[in-house]
Amino acid sequence: MYRQKLPCHIKNIYLHINTNPKKKMKTIHKIALIIAIVVIVASSIIISLRWNAWFGNLTEETYAISAVQDRIVLSYTLDGKSITISWRYGNKSTKNVVEYYDMQSQDTLFVNAQCTTISTQGGTQNHYRATLHSYTNNTSYTYRLINDSTVSDWHTFTIGNPSQAIDFILFGDIQDEADGPSAQLFHDVALHYPKIDFWAFVGDLAERPTDYYWQVVFDALQPYASHIPIIACPGNHEHRKGLKKELDPRWIWMFGQPQLQNATDYSIDMPLLHIASVNSDGLFWPWDYLQKRNQLTKYHILSAPSQQQWNVLLMHHPIYPGSIGRHNLLFRTTLNPLIEKNDIHLVLCGHDHSYARRIAVNEDVKTPPVYLLTNSSSKYYLSNCDPAADKIACGIRLYSHIHITPDTLRISTYTADAHQLYDEIICIRTSENIQVIDMGDKIAEQILLPERFNKDSKKDIRKKFMKKKALRESSK
Repeated sequence: MYRQKLPCHIKNIYLHINTNPKKKMKTIHKIALIIAIVVIVASSIIISLRWNAWFGNLTEETYAISAVQDRIVLSYTLDGKSITISWRYGNKSTKNVVEYYDMQSQDTLFVNAQCTTISTQGGTQNHYRATLHSYTNNTSYTYRLINDSTVSDWHTFTIGNPSQAIDFILFGDIQDEADGPSAQLFHDVALHYPKIDFWAFVGDLAERPTDYYWQVVFDALQPYASHIPIIACPGNHEHRKGLKKELDPRWIWMFGQPQLQNATDYSIDMPLLHIASVNSDGLFWPWDYLQKRNQLTKYHILSAPSQQQWNVLLMHHPIYPGSIGRHNLLFRTTLNPLIEKNDIHLVLCGHDHSYARRIAVNEDVKTPPVYLLTNSSSKYYLSNCDPAADKIACGIRLYSHIHITPDTLRISTYTADAHQLYDEIICIRTSENIQVIDMGDKIAEQILLPERFNKDSKKDIRKKFMKKKALRESSK
């Protein structure tokens, strides 16, 4: 066998090192030191660049609590048969009651509320929760909140007939600053859809987990959350940053299920719908993803108990990223097999501040799951213009109306400003399978360059986006 000879000068060095153990160890130590220095310098640069993203938390200013009940939120119990009311009240009272009136039976009922005290950097506040008795379909209820001598105004909510049809509105990330655009969006949607079963949020309802930003949220949301149930999953902006992220306890008491050991991974069952809410934040290492997958499997969070139900998953981070610079390989490899195994029909996500929708394909036939990444925030990221996505959008705010019957699931997505239809698909259940019809491919895409990316400092990413946009438009 032919063996290539080493040049003389390399051969001499090689022989010198291997015949001189001390010299060999010294060389190894030098190499190890150089590698360590390179690693330390590289790590320092990365940490300095990402410090605020990983560890930077806003200082929460001291806040005052209203003298009346506020931040009222309706939500469903896990069995989907009752309504829970949560609210905030300043003083820790001894009498905490919900008084409510059934307009059909004309009965007046009282339910005691649980109280928890939440302390944060800016102060202390008391939150209350009370679960009403099982509701009756096609019935309206009026209620008021009582904390000792402080009595709220009357509020009214109406239950439809969830065994025949379910309608809900899906919102993407909100993240408003003061006087943001979401107050107008919520107002318009409430007018367009007065008979709705609930509103769903895919996380990042608040810009940051401080009381100031929660007040911004409820300045816009409060007129509706007191009579429209909310189903939400938490986003990364509602966690405090650190080596181990912590979800703001206010979120848990307002939107979670605090009676559970894991208050942020749960599912709600209605006659036609199994909807799971999953906390996808705080996953960094591969074993974090594996642990999350095992928890979802152990507690059957994603498993619909009936094949007659439509199975929907709500989580903040998308399986398939929709913005430049986002990579979700660990999500796809660990969680997507679970999504497919549990026959989830619709996966609803946010986080990337753009819009991207794709339908799975099996043997050239469009079939569930449908992956829908959406955005309702005026804070835009640049779309990656993924050629595998069936429909995308960039630089616009959107919301979706989802209509469910025993045989159909229709997702109609609209622009937030003009309320024009932007995308639509229909899932039809037959005796053999579920067919997915894409009606959105007939509507032109809006791939806009957000104003904040016109700066000179953004020219590199802007150039990358414009190239991706041109490629997608040329392929249509």
